[in-house]
Amino acid sequence: MSLMLTLSGKSTVLTANYFLAIDLSNGDYKFGLVIFEIYHMISNVNESNNKFYFAKDDAEITIPKGSYEVRDINEFLKRAIYGNHTRLETIDVVHDNNNNNNNNNNNNNTDDDNSENGEYPITLRKLQHDEM
Repeated sequence: MSLMLTLSGKSTVLTANYFLAIDLSNGDYKFGLVIFEIYHMISNVNESNNKFYFAKDDAEITIPKGSYEVRDINEFLKRAIYGNHTRLETIDVVHDNNNNNNNNNNNNNTDDDNSENGEYPITLRKLQHDEM
């Protein structure tokens, strides 16, 4: 059985109640996040909304405080989950605070072969005030 569930809303916690209940008895099931997508940027990442939990052990990813484009948060989460799923605490976060407006976040100069111990730096580009 395959089922897609969509959660939408304006709060930082999304929940849904389904009627009739989804019967998950007598089976071995897996639940996974396919995509994290919103239509606008998350403009205020702070201590109250910067935690992302996943896996059966509630592994935690902390998004650094700031304002980010959605694609940057999505890439951060993907690389954190797939690149370092067993050692999340070792993720390096690099803030690009330069004022180069020609950098349209298409900087794909990361060379994964240069990482040590399978750890990859994650770059989240803070938005400049004129981009908001």
